[in-house]
Amino acid sequence: MRHIFKNTILFTLLGLLTACSNDFLSENLISGTSPVGASTIYISPDWPSANYMFKLPPLKNADYEIVAKPSWLNTSSTTGHMSDSIAVVQCSALKNAAFSTVGLYMDFMTVQSSTMKYKVPIAYITEGDPTLQVQNPVTLSYNSFSSPSLPIKNTGLGILIWNIASMPDWLAVDTTKVESSGLYITQNSSYDIPLLIKPKLITTGNLTGIIVLTTNDKKHPRININVSADLGTPQLNIYANTINFALNETSKSLTFSNSGNGMLSWEFKDIPQWLTITPSSGMSVPYTSSNNIVFSCDRTKLSPGQNTATVNLKTNDSSHASYSITVTASAPGNNANTRAITGNVIDAVFNKNTNTLYYVTSSPSKLIAYDVKARSVLNEIVLSKAPTCFAISEDWTKAAVGHNGSLSAINLTSNTVTATYTSDYSINDIAWAANDWFCYTQKGGSFSGLHWINTATGAVYEDKDQSSLDGNSFVKKVPNQAYLIATRGNTSPSGFLCYDIASKSKKSYAHMDLSNFWMSEDGQYIYAQNSNIYRTTSSTGSTDNFNSNINAIGKIDTPSSYRISFGYHSNHNLWVIQSDSYTSDASASIYQFEDNDYTLVKKYAYDMLYQPENQASAFNVNANYVFANNEGTEISVLCKGVSNSSWIIQFIPIK
Repeated sequence: MRHIFKNTILFTLLGLLTACSNDFLSENLISGTSPVGASTIYISPDWPSANYMFKLPPLKNADYEIVAKPSWLNTSSTTGHMSDSIAVVQCSALKNAAFSTVGLYMDFMTVQSSTMKYKVPIAYITEGDPTLQVQNPVTLSYNSFSSPSLPIKNTGLGILIWNIASMPDWLAVDTTKVESSGLYITQNSSYDIPLLIKPKLITTGNLTGIIVLTTNDKKHPRININVSADLGTPQLNIYANTINFALNETSKSLTFSNSGNGMLSWEFKDIPQWLTITPSSGMSVPYTSSNNIVFSCDRTKLSPGQNTATVNLKTNDSSHASYSITVTASAPGNNANTRAITGNVIDAVFNKNTNTLYYVTSSPSKLIAYDVKARSVLNEIVLSKAPTCFAISEDWTKAAVGHNGSLSAINLTSNTVTATYTSDYSINDIAWAANDWFCYTQKGGSFSGLHWINTATGAVYEDKDQSSLDGNSFVKKVPNQAYLIATRGNTSPSGFLCYDIASKSKKSYAHMDLSNFWMSEDGQYIYAQNSNIYRTTSSTGSTDNFNSNINAIGKIDTPSSYRISFGYHSNHNLWVIQSDSYTSDASASIYQFEDNDYTLVKKYAYDMLYQPENQASAFNVNANYVFANNEGTEISVLCKGVSNSSWIIQFIPIK
């Protein structure tokens, strides 16, 4: 037990100097002009010879010699070597009649290295007959007003010296709060040993274990104390799931709160090398916020392109044991899987059978056919005016491009504009219907109907119902079926409309919100912007012109509640682009879902920073379209500049 005492009482790693009571501290401590060491050796004549540490910060690695010491102090050697400012010397103490009264008696040992001399404080301890008093069992409390502690008291005639031999993994002595006067406890004095609950090792609210306390109480040299801590029912509240350092930022703040009735233990895990989180772990008292969490990005450690990491916030909240935060930072220089697009992309569709991407641009005004496998342009068709939208027939032989006040008919076999037709409207959206017939919606106006045109003959047909749509309506053909689905863009509710292609008339209407939407490749399902999934026959099989609602049959299990901005279904996978917030310039994330239960398969990272190869300034981009190739091995992501109208295509492997 004495061996334990000498190691504990030293507390040299705490760098503590003695601060004892004047009642038993000798008065002859004068260090002269020599520097004083940063630790004290505590020793008793009742303890066997053992190794003791002392610390001299001015010396890092040096030889030393003990040139003076108290007459009652024995050392096995007078020379040694200092390593990293710490030396170890074997010592023992002789009984000194002058120190027979219980107390601490201070003196110095003089150590010389080279030409410098240093004073090492030495404390001679006369223990007496201390008695330990401690509560057992003990329940630790942890709140905003106090930290947990273990109260001990000396009720005997002597100096009580203590050591914690062991404790549960989730508990530690809080060395930042240990007081030097608490290393020894005089008669009828108490000391609260400061404890620290380790957040990194907490997974539940109820903690139990044993503290093994050793003392120089001759009747109770070792005592096992049953310790417990009930952290209650904490509740993590956090809203941010993304942090983006973009191109130049190096610091971001994160706030979360504990709204539950318990202590919230938390720790950030899976932190990449280029990221530092301060603090990375902690405890939050009930009903408080932790708003000083700083994420720092070391940009010198970033790889070219976009750097993405998923940091996991681990807590003892049973409902949020792990919360994922996507952290991104961009650095210029990675264009290997990126191709620049000339022009401002207005609309895009994909033929997965031939791996051909079709898109229309303004500035210049063109329709482009692009081979995503060869990563090269197949054909360019010059348009007479800037496009507003376009559509292609299911056999991929003809297209119609909408403009402000006109429509272009395109032959995709000869890659020529075969006709241009004037219109009384600016065309908002367009869809192929059957044969040479296309239908479109107009831009502007409060009420309107569906407009039809035969691109081979120029024949037109106006829907008799001129009040079901508005000036920002979307229309899409149901794949391989003779129906169209439409919805309004500027009216609430947006409506869920079905049109019969054969009769060119409205077949059904449901008075509900659909907003923008996308189709499964077989036409069986409709995926709405709000993540709802509808069976197409709920609309195409109905003849009701004022259904109150069409029931959703499921929901896309997106990680957040923000709107879906684009969807594409292929090979039993649904690919969606979802905004990361409600702001118009928010970043967007790409997700892959399986089409059985529509559960998340994977989130795909893409470079949100593009550095043009012509030495122009780098700029941030957002995903607007995503398509998967026929082989299911790669996605093509069309991205637009956040602050400009520049576009690129990124090619990302499917894993």
